[in-house]
Amino acid sequence: MFKRYRNQEFDMTFWWKKHPKEPTEYAKYITEQLHNLLVSDSIETKKFVNQEIKKYLIIMKSIMLHEVEPKISDEIETKFYNEIINCDLFLKLIRHLPDLEFETRKDIIFLYSLSLRYFNETNSSQTQHFFINPVMISTMLRSTELVIVGNSSRDIFLTLTNMIIESSKYERMCELLLNDEFIWRIFEYCNLPDFEISTEALHIITTVFSIHSEVVSEFFLKGNKTSTCHELTGVNNNATRFIRNVNNLLVNGSYVCKRQITKLLGSLLILRANNKLMMVYINNPENLRLIMTLLGNKSKSLQFEAFNIFKIIVANPEKPLTILQILANNREKLLAHLPKIGMENKDSTFSDEIDYIMQEINSF
Repeated sequence: MFKRYRNQEFDMTFWWKKHPKEPTEYAKYITEQLHNLLVSDSIETKKFVNQEIKKYLIIMKSIMLHEVEPKISDEIETKFYNEIINCDLFLKLIRHLPDLEFETRKDIIFLYSLSLRYFNETNSSQTQHFFINPVMISTMLRSTELVIVGNSSRDIFLTLTNMIIESSKYERMCELLLNDEFIWRIFEYCNLPDFEISTEALHIITTVFSIHSEVVSEFFLKGNKTSTCHELTGVNNNATRFIRNVNNLLVNGSYVCKRQITKLLGSLLILRANNKLMMVYINNPENLRLIMTLLGNKSKSLQFEAFNIFKIIVANPEKPLTILQILANNREKLLAHLPKIGMENKDSTFSDEIDYIMQEINSF
């Protein structure tokens, strides 16, 4: 279509006559370029568009960090961030992650973090709306599957993980993450043979379920999406599903997975706000059998974390008969093994806990 001479670079700048001149135009311009990236079949065009996007993301980063001269006014800054929301910039960037270069993805993570910080400090209804956007959270979570089932680069999973972790720092977004059905799929990723992906998935789970205790405790009181029941007797309530997924990882997961999940479980059970979760867990004999298995693990660290759960079960003053029978049947083995746990631990409090639990078991 266009004549091109040997050894002459093809100048495509005339394809895009409109370039941003004001800070408020950058988000719109990038979304236009993302569309060009989608519709173009030319490798050369895609490369050019990638460079354009990268260039303007860097400029946006400078604006957010207040590193541009002359400095923009508060009014312009507000319009700048509002345009990010109006254009659904981050949603579109997430959808185009496979088409973007590695360095550009790193810039997106940083820009997202800065934007979250700004929106959190701004009380306008428009910027606060950013935190209650289930579509973006849903897209973020489900985009992780592109790496699992497709041929996408692993660093895309890392980009998404970082964005999910950043989102979880804010209470309203953490609530959206927890209540998205796809969060249960992330548990499955923790057990994948790919170490990098399973580690990042584990990072998501341990962060989302620990960073906002009140949100998490409310989550455990709820049933599934179609249920209005807040009792913990149903098979599909969130507490039961959580325990089922955790137990699966404790049985089939790697050492790193078992240790991190055991630590997470122990930290959740000890919180008073999670009393319902605790009662469901400590009254199930299968959970006790699993924790006793972990007590016998050769890893001292895993034994320590397992004991922090085991002591909660034993200390329950209203233990069901099935729990009492298991403890009584294993009384001699437990009394012989418990003193060996945490022998290198010089903490007097831990020693007192061991003594107390042994006294309880010895009294059966």
